[in-house]
Amino acid sequence: MSIPDEDKPVATYAFTIPGKPVAWCRAAGTKGRHTPQKLREWKKKVQQYALTDKPATPHTGPIRLLVIAHYALPKSTPQWKQPLMRGGDKCTLPDVDNLAKGVMDALQGMHFENDGQVSRLMTGKGYAPGGEEPELKVRVDAFAPYPETQEEYIGDSS
Repeated sequence: MSIPDEDKPVATYAFTIPGKPVAWCRAAGTKGRHTPQKLREWKKKVQQYALTDKPATPHTGPIRLLVIAHYALPKSTPQWKQPLMRGGDKCTLPDVDNLAKGVMDALQGMHFENDGQVSRLMTGKGYAPGGEEPELKVRVDAFAPYPETQEEYIGDSS
């Protein structure tokens, strides 16, 4: 598995969304499945902050996506344990794949045409180092699309 010119993305975009990250989910109701209001609002917030660093048109090539969530320590955390947990991994809900799914849905049509273009996904969740506020950090690395024809691949040899 490789990305064309892996070490050379054609563009990189990075932004931070302040506030507690929200994971993707579907809620069941009396009229079937629906997207909860909290998730719809989070998606709009991600899109708002994504506007600070986005391409003029969505990329069509492979995408490498990095999503890192920082959470506040639970209020019930004993004082003696807080220094151990700050900056450490969070091993409770939400699932990291659901954090990434919400971001991919929000960026679809902005940074890339379809979330199926995400060929590498790096995600993590932890407690904010130093007790900072919760946030979500996102980086999108866009790579050149594969050539459509053999001529594009070989180039003009004349």
